[in-house]
Amino acid sequence: MIINKWFLREYLDQVTIGWFDDNDLPPETLEEYSECVREMRLLAENRRELDKLKLAFEAVLADPETDYRSLGNGRYAYSADQVKDIILYCYRTFWPDATVRQDGFQDVTLVDTAFAEYQAERQKTQLEK
Repeated sequence: MIINKWFLREYLDQVTIGWFDDNDLPPETLEEYSECVREMRLLAENRRELDKLKLAFEAVLADPETDYRSLGNGRYAYSADQVKDIILYCYRTFWPDATVRQDGFQDVTLVDTAFAEYQAERQKTQLEK
């Protein structure tokens, strides 16, 4: 399966940008993101993309070459470790009994296109549903 990195960024924005709607500084613990993470899950469920989101999370977590900093959008400059921790927190919250498949990224190809190209493809996909 091919998954655009903008897909992953779009969901992570629920946390990395959403948190700062009401806060000036990042939380002291990952658990403080729980409301943003809940909203991420609701969005994925409403769009019927929870399975795809799981594959995207597994792909980045299993790939030692992942550039986590490139996935953390927003006005706060998240470190690579912070973005990885947020992804792990989301993954473990959504699927508490699952373990990250170390071969997960072999099933998924992550591509990074221009945002406009991603948006056009996203709109096309939404119309087909």
